[in-house]
Amino acid sequence: MVTQILVALRNLHFKNIVHCDLKPENVLLASAEPFPQVKLCDFGFARIIGEKSFRRSVVGTPAYLAPEVLRSKGYNRSLDMWSVGVIVYVSLSGTFPFNEDEDINDQIQNAAFMYPPNPWKEISSEAIDLINNLLQVKMRKRFSVDKSLSHPWLQVNPPAFFAVFMMGEYFFV
Repeated sequence: MVTQILVALRNLHFKNIVHCDLKPENVLLASAEPFPQVKLCDFGFARIIGEKSFRRSVVGTPAYLAPEVLRSKGYNRSLDMWSVGVIVYVSLSGTFPFNEDEDINDQIQNAAFMYPPNPWKEISSEAIDLINNLLQVKMRKRFSVDKSLSHPWLQVNPPAFFAVFMMGEYFFV
């Protein structure tokens, strides 16, 4: 599923389109079959942003926003990559990477995310490495689509399973 999200983003970014509101609710599964096709939806916040261009307007869902958006700094297509990192984290753990009882904006801006033993002791170091490289505060250090697609965690073919946590339930694909 993550690979399909990244391939969809590669196509969007090639056309200079940045989704700006990636979250599990905007990732649709085309069927109930194992390994269904993934489709992205809700392009209401999408922006045309060139490879070297930046935008400043605040867009997106707070829990999935990259630090540069919260700081009102210019953002580019790496905004979507941060959101993919949050989606992977939430999908694997069923929780957000940030403590929801504290100011989420400060935690995002400082990348103060946590890997509590339950459930992270059961999750591969490769998955955690991909998340860490997607949730980089500095845009230039954040993994691109192509770098993410070549990450060892996504090279397992086909993936053994991927659990998606949405609306209080796990869905295995």
